Amino acid sequence: MIYQVDFEINFEDEICYKSVKQHREYVNDEKAIWTISIVEEVDCFRRSIDKLWIEEAGMCRWGLHVTGDSKRLEILGKNKHTDDLKIAKFVKDVISETWHGYPADYRQKRNDKPPENILLMWCDEGYIRKHHVSKIRSGKACNL
Repeated sequence: MIYQVDFEINFEDEICYKSVKQHREYVNDEKAIWTISIVEEVDCFRRSIDKLWIEEAGMCRWGLHVTGDSKRLEILGKNKHTDDLKIAKFVKDVISETWHGYPADYRQKRNDKPPENILLMWCDEGYIRKHHVSKIRSGKACNL
């Protein structure tokens, strides 16, 4: 497969993921961009599937970028202020049922805050600590 901007990949169970250009380069000042490779972006999405990091309604998944068996979160993107971002949000298009994702900016955008059940899963799995849960839910800075 040739990896390029605006490509689609199909997973088992007919899940389709599309990497989109608007989150790969600063086209729109309001959009966060990935700083990881497309392959790593897709791996982050795949982990969200494998770990069941999905909201109850099934229209939103949450992801983390880690390397190997490490529980240490890696930077996966930047916001418009070039702040480092370590949480990914994946959304499903209602019409095409294709997923796409972007680095979530939980401090600047209310809708980019993972729900508490996802944060608690990450806490239970050792990716974040208990005090990070309340800080993220409150939109406060924390050292993930």
